[in-house]
Amino acid sequence: MILTQRTVCPIHALILSLRAYQWPRQIKYEGLVSPPITPTRGIAAGSALASFELCALLLPAAEALYDASPTTIICLHMYDLGLTVR
Repeated sequence: MILTQRTVCPIHALILSLRAYQWPRQIKYEGLVSPPITPTRGIAAGSALASFELCALLLPAAEALYDASPTTIICLHMYDLGLTVR
């Protein structure tokens, strides 16, 4: 099954969000500007789809953990990941 189907994220919105993350960026500090930097992976801060992107990235790992230990309790919050293994 496609990850976006399992995380209830429209594929066109996910593609747009991932493409936008790859746009070049520059750091500006006190009038100095860095050369363009192009990210290769990650989730952009402030992304409207960050929760879907995070779920899509962590879902395979969470499922593998659960398959290895079905008594594992996985709680994911945007700024915190908790695992309880019994």
